[in-house]
Amino acid sequence: MQNAFKAYYDAMRLHDQQETAPPAQQQALADERGDLMLYANTLVGLQEQDIVDHDISQGMDTAVGVNLWGLAAGWIDFHLPGQNGQGERRIDTDQDIAASNTRVDPAGTQFITVDGQTINLDQAINQRLHGLDGDPNNENEYDIGNSGTDHWESYPQRMGSIYHLFANFQQDAALFGNPRDVFDSRAEILNNDPAYPQ
Repeated sequence: MQNAFKAYYDAMRLHDQQETAPPAQQQALADERGDLMLYANTLVGLQEQDIVDHDISQGMDTAVGVNLWGLAAGWIDFHLPGQNGQGERRIDTDQDIAASNTRVDPAGTQFITVDGQTINLDQAINQRLHGLDGDPNNENEYDIGNSGTDHWESYPQRMGSIYHLFANFQQDAALFGNPRDVFDSRAEILNNDPAYPQ
């Protein structure tokens, strides 16, 4: 977690540099900042999913003792608000996610860790995801071809899917909008804030 928050801090400093940099340098700084944010989000996701792993596994067991491993994939889909006049978008998590250009640059965005080591972010994320324990198929979850999962009870497969969701949608414009505006009536139904006008 220390490295995650250091990466967030480094990304914040790059944002400040980007605002005053010459136009020719702004995109490179934005790309590096995106790499740092994706790395930090991945580290936070790894920690969070490890903590809740037992509860998720238990939640896949029904009250009648039937285990839903692999059967609940169709229920675990994500819905994103529409953009540019398009309707709501749905992500089927049991299918591989199409590649996007918002992934960490394999050419070598580097990061200095809290203990002073210089690491390549692409390699570091690949090693963390491919090295997760408990995947019976020993799949490389960093590979876009393994981005879908039928097994949300499996920490490695779940984390691989989460990483690819982060990678593909971390720059999605809808994430930067006010949730009440983006989700419209759904926000009213789901929002528990008593100050929000009904």
